[in-house]
Amino acid sequence: MSRLASRLAFVLAIFWMAALGLAHDIGLTGIELQQTPSGTTIRVMTPVSRLVERARLGPKPTPADLDLAVRSRLEVLGEGRPFTFDKGELVVDSGADMLTWTGTTKLPIGVLDVKKKFYPEDEASRTLLTRRVGNELTEERLIGAGTGSQAKAGASNFITEGIEHILSGPDHILFICGLVIIGGRFKKLFELVTGFSIAHTITLMLVQFGWVRPWMRVIEPLIALSIVLLALEAYRRQSKPEATDRSPMAFGLAFGFGLIHGFGFAGGMSAVGLSGFDLFVPVLMFNLGIEMGQLLILALAGGLVALITRFWPRARRWTLTTASIMIGMAGSYWLVERLFQR
Repeated sequence: MSRLASRLAFVLAIFWMAALGLAHDIGLTGIELQQTPSGTTIRVMTPVSRLVERARLGPKPTPADLDLAVRSRLEVLGEGRPFTFDKGELVVDSGADMLTWTGTTKLPIGVLDVKKKFYPEDEASRTLLTRRVGNELTEERLIGAGTGSQAKAGASNFITEGIEHILSGPDHILFICGLVIIGGRFKKLFELVTGFSIAHTITLMLVQFGWVRPWMRVIEPLIALSIVLLALEAYRRQSKPEATDRSPMAFGLAFGFGLIHGFGFAGGMSAVGLSGFDLFVPVLMFNLGIEMGQLLILALAGGLVALITRFWPRARRWTLTTASIMIGMAGSYWLVERLFQR
């Protein structure tokens, strides 16, 4: 392949990833069935932006539009037969990009079930069904990748969710690639990526126990900004090959990115109806999946840089400098897009 063709393919790949990276959630919707003295309360928790997009509600949906969109998608079986709800109670938190819809029925919780995920047209989406008797959590079930596939929401499910989330997130991938470009031994890079995970766990826990409430309209642009800053650091280090791998800025960016991005993860997981200690094990397992996915990306990207260094040493500096620029372009694209999205 010619050098011009290689550059063109690289640019197209970056902008393809940029187009994929506009939305940033973990693809989970929560449906909760809670037994009450008078029957059962049903709650649906989902990102507002996702519902608006999937239901094609336009730029300014009314509460009535949102209510109808929820009820048209919510398929609850009562004694094996689907039934519909009257208008439910709607709470929209636009800052956190979260919608909670609440409906009631006189049917007991034992005869109610949900078999179909909330966004069946989205192959990657998942729905977490939870059951509560009073305040006690009695069941968690993940309605998954296929429209009808279901599984008990155990540890392995959340590990898989973590792996899939990091591998499907171009902003995650580019950030880790930026750490690889900065250079240094594998041990140093491992420390940086692990620092990301530790920071990410801290903010997940802060949100989990209700000590911090993230505002996603601020968090999302900050994530994009961190990618731009990392790209600038990567470019600076390529322009100064004599620099060592001891980069406080790199570690600070990795740790800071983890703190910021943890808010995004927590918002998505809190949306599925789990909170407090109910969320403790899922958070830990989700983090383990994130770490495993990060190490895979690190191994692949680091291995590619090692191959270039060994077999095409003259191309190493040009390749990594160009990659730094392209990562910065993608981060800038996300930053502008997220600043001006409604």
